[in-house]
Amino acid sequence: MENVRGFNLTGFYKIYAAKKSIRIVYRIIEENIVVEIVGIGRRAEFEVYTDIARRLMKKK
Repeated sequence: MENVRGFNLTGFYKIYAAKKSIRIVYRIIEENIVVEIVGIGRRAEFEVYTDIARRLMKKK
């Protein structure tokens, strides 16, 4: 994934659950072999991406 709705999500991936009604966004931290799930939310209106962007901005 790269730019989604104006949010830079380079290095993140997505999968779907519950007949594509739920979106799970994650990234792989290779040096520790860890998969970090950064957001789970309804697919409607890209709301999960907005939540993720807010959380990532707070971390900086």
